[in-house]
Amino acid sequence: MANKTYFWEGPFRFFFYSSDCSEPIHTHVENGDGEIKVWLSTLEVRHKKGNMRETDINKVVSIIERRYHEMVSIWEAQCSGEGGM
Repeated sequence: MANKTYFWEGPFRFFFYSSDCSEPIHTHVENGDGEIKVWLSTLEVRHKKGNMRETDINKVVSIIERRYHEMVSIWEAQCSGEGGM
């Protein structure tokens, strides 16, 4: 199960797994403290592993809001088989 990195911003790596394409568009985000999974359309944290701080989660949500269209484009390219990350 390969993962695809959207981008790094600061200490955060934004990524998804190639097997995730059947799910709603989302991102996994990890830093040194843990990992979360966030639905892009609702900004809802769907899963949390480790001890990512609430302040970091708030930063992640801000980044997603700012880079939403970029992330959707990458997801669509990868999940339609067009991309080659």
